[in-house]
Amino acid sequence: MVFLVALISFITYSIVNVNANKNERNINYYSLSDAVKILPKGPDGAFDSKRTHTLSVVEMNKAGYRYWGYYHGYDGKNIRNDVGLAYSNDLVNWTKESDKPIVPNLRWASSVVVDGVVQLFGTRNYGDEPYLVRLSSIDGKNFKEEETVVPSVPTEKNQNGFIFYDQNQGMYRFYYYHNQNGVYFLEEKHSKDIANLGKSSPVKILSDKQFILAAPSVMYRDGKYWLAAETLHEVKGKKVWKTIMFVSKYATKGFVPVDNHEILVDSDACYFQYIFDNKMTGFYSHESQDGTWEMYLRTHEFEDEVKIAPNHTSLKLKPSQNEDIKITVESKTPVRDITDKIMFASSDNEVINIKAGRVQGKKPGKAIITASYEGASVTIPVEVTE
Repeated sequence: MVFLVALISFITYSIVNVNANKNERNINYYSLSDAVKILPKGPDGAFDSKRTHTLSVVEMNKAGYRYWGYYHGYDGKNIRNDVGLAYSNDLVNWTKESDKPIVPNLRWASSVVVDGVVQLFGTRNYGDEPYLVRLSSIDGKNFKEEETVVPSVPTEKNQNGFIFYDQNQGMYRFYYYHNQNGVYFLEEKHSKDIANLGKSSPVKILSDKQFILAAPSVMYRDGKYWLAAETLHEVKGKKVWKTIMFVSKYATKGFVPVDNHEILVDSDACYFQYIFDNKMTGFYSHESQDGTWEMYLRTHEFEDEVKIAPNHTSLKLKPSQNEDIKITVESKTPVRDITDKIMFASSDNEVINIKAGRVQGKKPGKAIITASYEGASVTIPVEVTE
């Protein structure tokens, strides 16, 4: 284990790193657009009246909305927070499901779609001895708790998880914050089967003995893994949240700060980075002077586009009839089949079932399959008839 000490803007981060790669230095994070407020706090009496926080977005094309976003809200009373749901077609304008949560007593929502099923991760027992759980939902609204992914440990904290489907390696990776004896760790668990994350062994990625290092999120682009984390520092006598960025060629080792490491500096934290339509969108929380938090976004347009194509532009099925969808990536040479790395979503799991690209008709009706890969997506309408 190598201790890498980086002097950054006159602040020393004592970062524990495994096999730090010096070749990753002199790299900048992507330029970001101006900030746009997207999800304001709710009215008095709402579960999110004091805070909208950590927006995790999945592409669903369901119930009239392309994007579904899971976030946690806070009303100033329930320290353990609750998870709410909002919808959007452009990532800027959002409609909240309700002023009530869809999952109570769950903090820090992070989501991914696996074969049409929403997998939601979050923190239970926040403020005491927290632990991390996985829930699932067929309709995206009604969730069942499936497992404890990271258990509670007496006197320690395991919280603030981020689920990332690493399409580069076909691996589900769960990054989270671990506080052990006053040392702040970022850790990771991974598995090719999302249901086995709880059984996998944790990997320590980074740590800091001096300052908070928490709230990880990860994105893969241009052959690199980009790891964001939040930190808390005193600036002119005031404690200020900042978001810093690390980079590595590897998903679990070699992370070093990028040159423009402080990507958000004005009480901005909990940065979740995603790619949709070949545009990087970073969702984050901003703290106002009155202590409330609201959601903002900043974006980056990529010059190089990822392009994918399905073998079917539409499907007509009978109940119990199967059909295989194959997806190829056409923006890379050679053109190749990437079906085993695709994230599939369904607008209606009662009409069809989809698993690893195989679609089965269930009952008469219409549905839309969304296939996503590295920020590009295609939709395939499906009609099931008798």
